[in-house]
Amino acid sequence: MPHSQRRVLLIGGSAGRVATALSPLQLRLTAVLSGHEALASLSQHDLAILPYPERVEPFHAHAAHIPVLVIDAPAGISARLMAEGAVDALPPGIDGEILRAKVTALLRLKATYESGRFEANERAALLAQSSEAVRRAEALQQEAEKAQARAEAARRDAEHATRLKDQFLATLSHEMRTPLTSILGWARLLRLGQASAEPSGRALETIERNAQLQATLVADLLDVQRMTSGKMSLSFVDVEMGSTIEAAVHGLQRSADDAEVSLRLLRPPDEELRVFGDPERLHQIISSLIGNAIKFSSRGTEVKVQLLPTGTELLLTIGDEGRGIDPGFLPHAFEPFRQEEMQLSREKGGLGLGLSIVRHLVEQHGGTVNAESDGAGQGARFTVSLPLRSRRAKPSAPPPPVADEPRLRQRHDLQGIRILVVEDDVDTQYLLTALLEQFGARVTPAGSVAQAMTALEAAVFDLVLSDISMPGEDGYSFIRRVRQGNCQPLIPAVALTANARSEDKTLAFAAGFQLHIAKPVDPADLVHKVAVLLGHGH
Repeated sequence: MPHSQRRVLLIGGSAGRVATALSPLQLRLTAVLSGHEALASLSQHDLAILPYPERVEPFHAHAAHIPVLVIDAPAGISARLMAEGAVDALPPGIDGEILRAKVTALLRLKATYESGRFEANERAALLAQSSEAVRRAEALQQEAEKAQARAEAARRDAEHATRLKDQFLATLSHEMRTPLTSILGWARLLRLGQASAEPSGRALETIERNAQLQATLVADLLDVQRMTSGKMSLSFVDVEMGSTIEAAVHGLQRSADDAEVSLRLLRPPDEELRVFGDPERLHQIISSLIGNAIKFSSRGTEVKVQLLPTGTELLLTIGDEGRGIDPGFLPHAFEPFRQEEMQLSREKGGLGLGLSIVRHLVEQHGGTVNAESDGAGQGARFTVSLPLRSRRAKPSAPPPPVADEPRLRQRHDLQGIRILVVEDDVDTQYLLTALLEQFGARVTPAGSVAQAMTALEAAVFDLVLSDISMPGEDGYSFIRRVRQGNCQPLIPAVALTANARSEDKTLAFAAGFQLHIAKPVDPADLVHKVAVLLGHGH
């Protein structure tokens, strides 16, 4: 008998859902709501589909030759339902394709019984088909449960990421507003003339220190952006690590003194230990770890910095006797935007970026970094391992001082040097003019590219010092016009800009600048580099 002549009885509230699933089979479907109605017409059908928990026994007793299929049956009760007279039982949420396969198999089974052509092997095949459908349904159910678990885990991860973001933004706001309060407060007192001589000196020191904190904060944020975008570039050369560490320790000695922390350096005194790396970034790694150790040390304790060669590796260890690190937080110590204390009552400042930057830089140098601590109050120890390139006896004569070390006490003769300063920010323009004139330069300020081009046409200059991001026309366009024009096309040019990425430096050189200096700039460093570029440095 073709499917179109087969009659299937659908019982209960699920009849509509089942009818939709079976519609491709083109069966003759009858839907009834109550068991009483179903019993009255059961014998006129080839199959009855009964939703759990309707009882099977009355149907089996009324017409045992009509197979009854139970749907929405909970796991573990299929055997009981079949003992009561059901031919099979399917779990909740069964796929429509599986339901159609099951119904087709049962109708074929009944047709075989009716025609008298039922054979044991066919029966076994049909039962196997039914069992396979059940197994598929169970597999689909398990996969659905796994998918739900994955979705739940993703939701928890997203909520955790949102909490971390909110905590970080709150911390960032705090770390920006706190130094700005000191800068603006002291600046206004000085402007009003309400600070005497001694407080004035302290005010200037406070303004400088807090401005440097802001610059460090911005530098860390830029480093993280470079890390995540894969655009952090390093310039590798042969670096003597002993002198690099000595310079970092010397630079942090005042911070240690202010914190009443002893800073001790242990290194082989008669050896040069060299690695292949970026000198500035290696200095950043060392300074960040030592600075952290000082920040989290108690007064009267010691921070020990040790450099030790071991075979093909160079180990740098920074240990302190401070607050220590909770063992549960150690696995997260090098993750960005993570701090052991993120609440408003936290004792120490910072954004929680320093250690993640350290790890990235160390790995860029082919090394590793790890943290150890025995717990609260037991101090912490950070160990950096770098590939050792060479070790040899230290020369008897001390190495010459670094030529480009900026020092205010190192005077530079800019007397009579004519400098065109192109800067749209009035405050920065005024600062640069006053600074360069203090060293004898003759400065002409220009607030735009148009003004700068007019100045170049009207007078001869020895140097151009230009911003990059300016309204109307930027510094790249300006220097290209200079290089391609007839107004002093070979004039030395310095880009002084807040565009501080490595790609910004590349763009500046490509446009025609000889130097790229990132804002904020140290006045002594700026004067020194200008003098060296012009050949006037001492």
